[in-house]
Amino acid sequence: MPNTASKLIKLQVIPNSKKSSIQKTKDGYLVMVSTSAKHNQANQEVFKLVKEEIGCKRIQLVSGQHKTKKIIRISN
Repeated sequence: MPNTASKLIKLQVIPNSKKSSIQKTKDGYLVMVSTSAKHNQANQEVFKLVKEEIGCKRIQLVSGQHKTKKIIRISN
């Protein structure tokens, strides 16, 4: 059976930033995205940045669909 370990990560998201970036914090990650929160655009950019930073293949939003504080589950 393959190893399907997953991990929960807290995110603080700031949409409409001048540039997109991700920073490690003591509680999780601060993710600034240049896109708007409308039509799920910010969440999609957040997922892309997190995948690049952490190197995971799958991301599932656990809570915070329409909030700036989110919890995601990552797995490889």
